[in-house]
Amino acid sequence: MNKELHLLDLIKSDGNVNQRHLAEELDVSLGTVNKRLQHYEEINIIESIRKSSRKIEYTLTESGHTLHNQLLTEHIGSCFEIIANLKKSIKQQLQQLISEEVTHFFVQGDMDDIGRVVKMCLLEISRKETITFTLFCNLAEGKQCMHHMSEDKQKQSIVLGWTVSPEDSYDPITYKNLLS
Repeated sequence: MNKELHLLDLIKSDGNVNQRHLAEELDVSLGTVNKRLQHYEEINIIESIRKSSRKIEYTLTESGHTLHNQLLTEHIGSCFEIIANLKKSIKQQLQQLISEEVTHFFVQGDMDDIGRVVKMCLLEISRKETITFTLFCNLAEGKQCMHHMSEDKQKQSIVLGWTVSPEDSYDPITYKNLLS
C-alpha cells in the first residue's frame, strides 16, 4: 500500500492518532508526517481540531474521502492485476507439467496468500483434468506422504513451492519453485 493511502487510511480509521504513531506506521520521520499533514490541511484533504496543547484530532474532508477512495481503487486494481498475472503464470506452469504427464502435485508451504492462489489454480484445473494434490507445511510431512507411494506414482508427481528451494531434496520427486 502506498504511504499516502496508508496515511489517509490511518486518519480515517482513528482521527485521534498522534503524529509519532503515524510516523512509526508509515516508517517515515516525524517531520515528514508533520509536513504531509500540513500540506493536506492546506489543500483541504484533512481538517485538524486542537483538543489540547498536545492533542490534535484529524478528520478527512469530503475531498479527503474522495482522494482516499481514488487511491484505494487504484491500489486494489494494481493488486488485482498482480494476482491475475500470478494466477495466469501458475496455471501455465501447471498445464505444462500436466502435458508432461504429471498427475499428482505436492504443495509445500504455508497457506499464505501465494499458497491460496496455488490451491485455487489446482482446484480450477482439477475440474477439467484428472489430477490430485496434497498440501503439506514441512519437509517431514511431505516425505511421509511420498514414502507410501509406488514408484510409478512418484514419477507422475512433483513438489510445488514458492520459496527458495528446500535444503533437502524430495528424491526421486522433483521440486519446482513456481515463482522462479
